[in-house]
Amino acid sequence: MKNLRIVFDMSFVNKSRTGTYVYGHELSSAVGSLSNCEVLPIDGFSTDPSPTVLQKIKTGTKGLRWIQFGLPAALKKLKADVLHSGAFLGPMRAPCPFVLNVFDAFSVTQANWYDYRWRFYARMIEPSMKRAAAVITVSEYSKKQIAKVYNTPENRIQVIYPGVGEPFKS
Repeated sequence: MKNLRIVFDMSFVNKSRTGTYVYGHELSSAVGSLSNCEVLPIDGFSTDPSPTVLQKIKTGTKGLRWIQFGLPAALKKLKADVLHSGAFLGPMRAPCPFVLNVFDAFSVTQANWYDYRWRFYARMIEPSMKRAAAVITVSEYSKKQIAKVYNTPENRIQVIYPGVGEPFKS
């Protein structure tokens, strides 16, 4: 039986070393340890650690172009069976099923916390969720909020708690 080729898009996950980064890397490592899975991490772009406003805008548009055009092309080239999209958005036309991480619904419930770039980005979350084969989040609370805010049945949202790696078990 052939291994399931799972591409982990780490493009947004790798932008900072915070929770999303840790969660994405721990999850890809845990999935990679399964005997029937081949994990292929990819990063469509890298970012400047101290960007100017103009660089932030360019990075944002570059990220959206990556998700919609570069990522589907990479998935075809890699012959992916499944895509794990680690940060709220997935491609409009993926050549394989994809699983989407949506960590919370704060971009809607706490919109005043975010700048205009994030609010623009956040408008694409719900359409991405509708196209995803499944949605992953980090807690039952987030699951209920996401289901309510994005009008998505709870049975499409799975909870995978953070802290699956050994450093979190002691």
